[in-house]
Amino acid sequence: MLIARRALVPLLEDVRAAAEAAAGLADRHRETPMIGRTLLQQALPVTFGLRAAGWVAGIDQARARLRSVRDGELAVQMGGRWGPAAGDRRARRR
Repeated sequence: MLIARRALVPLLEDVRAAAEAAAGLADRHRETPMIGRTLLQQALPVTFGLRAAGWVAGIDQARARLRSVRDGELAVQMGGRWGPAAGDRRARRR
């Protein structure tokens, strides 16, 4: 868990960079038309900026979840069984 916590630092930085890149695309292409799709068929036109904004929303949700895991769900137990009780009880009975 300690390694996972450290690994989240560069991962969160990369996710932030991806969100910024997608936000830049959304801003630059807010009026760039493209074919919309519904069930793999052509639908009403949309803008590429809208598509990229959807990516930003998904990336932000993933980043929030990763922060939640980092801040509260990576538990480490430093204690445990020791001494004569540390071994497998079934093995001692034989």
